[in-house]
Amino acid sequence: MVLDSKSLLQLLEISRSFSIGGSVILERFIEGPEISVHTFSSNGSAKIVAITDRISHALSPYIGSIHRHIFPSSLSREKKEEVKHLVEKILHILKIENGPTYFQIVYSLEGPKIIEVAFRLDGCHMWKLLKLVTGTDLLQETINLSLGQEVNLSNISTEDNANSAGILEFMSVKTESRISEIRGFEEAKALDGIDEINFYFSKGQRVKLLHGVLEKIGYIIATGENRESAMKSIEKSKQILKVDVKEI
Repeated sequence: MVLDSKSLLQLLEISRSFSIGGSVILERFIEGPEISVHTFSSNGSAKIVAITDRISHALSPYIGSIHRHIFPSSLSREKKEEVKHLVEKILHILKIENGPTYFQIVYSLEGPKIIEVAFRLDGCHMWKLLKLVTGTDLLQETINLSLGQEVNLSNISTEDNANSAGILEFMSVKTESRISEIRGFEEAKALDGIDEINFYFSKGQRVKLLHGVLEKIGYIIATGENRESAMKSIEKSKQILKVDVKEI
């Protein structure tokens, strides 16, 4: 991220040196809370299943790298309605007829701004959290659709029918490492409020950094009566769960 005009000009020339056509794309950094919107469509009709807060690593060079998802979103009801209106408009414009669609949005001072639209489930296992809090299994519905089965949107529950709050938090490393030991796994997993703890790597495996910056090594899913209770379960599990890594 560029913070001043002098650095912009320098980086512009560096970027241009890698461009075959001599063109460079500049993107404006949009400030504001990030949210994710999870939808499902069937026969041209869409249902917004949930809006979640998307908490990313704030500082460069980790900007945009996901840290945790929190349900429900802390946005006001009025802002949520504005987001839903935008999402429904985009689904209509893009003529999305069937299947899941995932949105990343920043709610800026100018209102909601689209960062990403993907015609798939999200890439963060959020279908697991949404199943826990709403009862809707978006993965199973996607499989059913792929098998040619009709999906009845009236059977898909949304956040309005949620029975709890929930958090999905990622564990990450910021240096290329090797997993030496994972301690406290069974004890942390057995805590009240903890629904799942999963690791992508096992003892002895090497962790290479995504783009040389950051890599997720696992995640924790917790649910509770509200966001605060789910967060307490996450924090308690992290006090017990210890991952020893050795830098390479």
